[in-house]
Parts: sequence; structure tokens; C-alpha cells
Amino acid sequence: MVLVELVWVLVAAYDFEGDVIASVLGQILRTTEFTVEDGDLAWHALREFESDNAGFADCLLAHRNHSSGCSTTFTFDRKAAKGRHFTLVP
Repeated sequence: MVLVELVWVLVAAYDFEGDVIASVLGQILRTTEFTVEDGDLAWHALREFESDNAGFADCLLAHRNHSSGCSTTFTFDRKAAKGRHFTLVP
């Protein structure tokens, strides 16, 4: 949740672009001083986010759902629906 909040702040308060946010997230995930809950899921979400299909929060949610056995995550977001593990709600 902290990573999701960080992304929100970087976008809303600082107007950072996706590539900068991806770089920041990557640095955090590589830093040994931080413990990130479900680090592997965060890495998968980051890779999906870097492909510019969906926001980081959407990607993390979809990967968390998939790891819990869900075959898809339904979304109204057309951009997110292009990513893995998403199905667009018509």
C-alpha cells in the first residue's frame, strides 16, 4: 500500500511521468534496506506498469488477485484492460 500511495503522491503532487515513477519504484525494490511486502508481486506489477497498460495500483491489484487464484480482474478502465489478468467490463 505504501508503494501505491507513493505513486499517487509522485503523480498528484509532483506531476512525475510514468518512466520516472517506474525508476523510483525499481530503486526502492532493489534497496536492501527496505522490506517490501510481496516483493515478487511488486516486481511483476512494476513490469506491467512499465508496459503502459495500466496504473501501478491497478497492476498490483491484478497481480495480487492472480496470485490468490483469480483468473481475471474486472475493470472499467480500457487502458488497464489491455494488460494481463484484466477483463474489460462492457
